[in-house]
Amino acid sequence: MKQPTQQRARVKVRRILDTSKKLFLEGNYFEITTNQIAREAGVSIGTLYTYFADKEAILATLLEEYDESFNNVFERIDTQESFDLFRSDKKEWLGRLIDQLIDSEDRQFHIQIEMLAHAVPAARQVQKRHSEKIKDLVHQCCLYYTNGGNVENLKTLSTVIFDFTTALVDELLYTDHTSQEHDRIRQTGIDALALIIERNIDQ
Repeated sequence: MKQPTQQRARVKVRRILDTSKKLFLEGNYFEITTNQIAREAGVSIGTLYTYFADKEAILATLLEEYDESFNNVFERIDTQESFDLFRSDKKEWLGRLIDQLIDSEDRQFHIQIEMLAHAVPAARQVQKRHSEKIKDLVHQCCLYYTNGGNVENLKTLSTVIFDFTTALVDELLYTDHTSQEHDRIRQTGIDALALIIERNIDQ
């Protein structure tokens, strides 16, 4: 993307991005055209092409923003305090991880990325990068807790924890529940995850 230098240009670029995101969510990404985006955003097609080479470039910028948002959240949980909390209170650590992931998620765009990941390499790469970061964080916490431990076993455990946590977050995000059901599912998931961790690294 060509970076706008003036405020008026930045406003136009933001409008193009916001409009594109809205259209991608409401319709089929593969059927949306740059002409449609320009028309809905209230800019000329020439203005759109001044900043974006094509629709894929617009999506790439939206993915970069999504990635940056995730990284900002990840930095808050990838800390020494987080490692120490995992060692002292795994349930509290799991609860914070789950809540951070839920609070950070752009729900509708996340669903779009899940669908596009099967056909768009850039979306698949973002998805993979986020998964690997969370898996690595869990793995590093397990290593810290066990002072090294069995690396291969802990990698396997990290994958299981990641898959379970991802499924739990998706359930809490995308399935309608009463507040009581939400809290009960969240706590049951945390209890189960803590039990898995304890049985595999506290032996």
